Amino acid sequence: MNVVLESKRLILRKFSEADADALMLMEKDPDVLRYVGRKPLADVEAYRIKIRTTYLRSYDSPGGYGAWAIIEKSSGEFIGGCSLMAGTESHHALEMGYGPGDVEMGYGLRKHSWGLGYATEIASALLQKALIEQGAMSVVACVTVDNVASIRVLEKTGLRRAGQPIRLPGESEWSVKYALMRDRYVSGTK
Repeated sequence: MNVVLESKRLILRKFSEADADALMLMEKDPDVLRYVGRKPLADVEAYRIKIRTTYLRSYDSPGGYGAWAIIEKSSGEFIGGCSLMAGTESHHALEMGYGPGDVEMGYGLRKHSWGLGYATEIASALLQKALIEQGAMSVVACVTVDNVASIRVLEKTGLRRAGQPIRLPGESEWSVKYALMRDRYVSGTK
């Protein structure tokens, strides 16, 4: 199954091309990508190509970064995706002020999995992986100011707003950086 990480109710595993249908189904829901700043891909083949050329290739890269499928343990169902990437590799690194030692965290869930605490569970697991296992100096996230639910998750897991809202190129909504430094995480002073 290529498990990368486990939490109480969830498994994070490497994507496979077989996840293309589930990923497309999730991203076709307009509410899921509402705050992400991109549109769903055209069809299931486009998702297979993205998995093959982006996600699968990242697993061979140093650093332990990548994008992973989120699986609900009790049902075995695909409920979303998440990622960790070097902050400087993010397509909005410059605008968000990401630097060396920053790791960007991202996550997305199918709508029927919202409100169950899964996003907080995933964010907590990703923080542990990035800050303790990978030795990142900080975990950062970019979120639109209107995405109140995601902001709540970030704050619940210890990330704090780091800067003023900005408009990223090509986006109409304001975004803001959230961050948590490793020393604050380790000392418990989130």
